[in-house]
Amino acid sequence: MRKIAVVNMKGGVAKTTTALCLAAGMAKRAKAGSKPILLLDGDAQAHSTLIMTGQDAESPTLAEVLMDEAEASEAIRPTRIKGLHILPAGGNLANCTVLLKDETGRELRLLRALRSVEKKYSVCVVDSGPAQTLVLTNILKAVDELVVPVDAGLFSINGLGKLRDLVADVRLLLDHDALTIIGLALVRAQRSRQTTELEAALRSAHGTLVYKSVIPFAAVVEQAHCSYRTVLEWAPASAVSVAYGKLIGEILNGHKKRRGGRTAKANSAA
Repeated sequence: MRKIAVVNMKGGVAKTTTALCLAAGMAKRAKAGSKPILLLDGDAQAHSTLIMTGQDAESPTLAEVLMDEAEASEAIRPTRIKGLHILPAGGNLANCTVLLKDETGRELRLLRALRSVEKKYSVCVVDSGPAQTLVLTNILKAVDELVVPVDAGLFSINGLGKLRDLVADVRLLLDHDALTIIGLALVRAQRSRQTTELEAALRSAHGTLVYKSVIPFAAVVEQAHCSYRTVLEWAPASAVSVAYGKLIGEILNGHKKRRGGRTAKANSAA
């Protein structure tokens, strides 16, 4: 199972919107008979859960899974989108950092939980909160790939810097060399000098790590969320949905290229 977390150490940068679109879009692209996509809500605000279910989730949720009070398979449930399941979050997720602080292996709870279901799903997309909590540490230990939404603001860029430091700590201190930021996605972009300058600065500093697809700011996103729908469902022909579709293509194609590169390297070594 491929595991991708949508992360930035700042709120309000479309992490939930991006996670929802990636999960829903990948499910809609899946071929008949393929394994479903898993959306994991790792944010105590539980907005992904709210959009996908239209209500607060009943137990068991991710909190119960992390507390060893339920198996992941017991908490996962189908959604209205064919081929997309969700492991929901509830407000009690915020308590996990305190309740698990003295537990042995507290950073490994999510990794262990996902191992129990990884053969059932092709991709797990994780929506994460902005705070540096034990839940976020669990997410970074459990996944291998990070997609980072960045908007045209100082705080978003600052959040990217904090995330890179945290990723370095997880790679070193939690022995997770595979953890990689696979791409930066410019989101909520408006036609302004500030956005143009930020995009140029990002591409100059990070090169091909910045996705070509740019997600525009649009009121249709909030309209979709107010109707408890992803923007891909609510307005599939909108500029935002089209841009997310292109972003999904970049993420999928990038994975194929990386896998191809590893295969070629292994063959040459053999």
